[in-house]
Amino acid sequence: MGMNDRNRHREQDARAGADADAPELSLEQEVIVLCSAYEQIGSMVSARLIDLSGSRENAQYRFWGSPHQELFFILLVDFLAKTASDGPLQTAVYLLDGLRTISGNPQLPHGGSACALEQAADKLNEWLQRPRSVDLWMPTIARNATLTMTTNDMI
Repeated sequence: MGMNDRNRHREQDARAGADADAPELSLEQEVIVLCSAYEQIGSMVSARLIDLSGSRENAQYRFWGSPHQELFFILLVDFLAKTASDGPLQTAVYLLDGLRTISGNPQLPHGGSACALEQAADKLNEWLQRPRSVDLWMPTIARNATLTMTTNDMI
């Protein structure tokens, strides 16, 4: 499958995920999604990879180095990928969609935590859908170009 075919499938999956009803999750599937998301986010947003400094209002985040940044993006791509249909969930689901489903209709007692989960999932989704512009120099044709795409597409 060529790069254009993969991109077209990824775009179709993204549109389908945005337009389709949220996946229904059983209690067991909800636990798997929550545990998986917690572990994956914990491995990405870690003091081993990122230097967090400053106050909460003026926080600065920097990767310790280039290998740490590369590992972060590998982990992020894995987090944003669809689960395997033959995996523990027994269905193909984007974890972010799973989190949004859980926040809308939690199976576990939540005591108000579903609202915080929904806000966090929505913020992450907004960041992923935000358009970005990248200026490029293409030396083989001696041209400057500006590409505009979402953060998700860049990842």
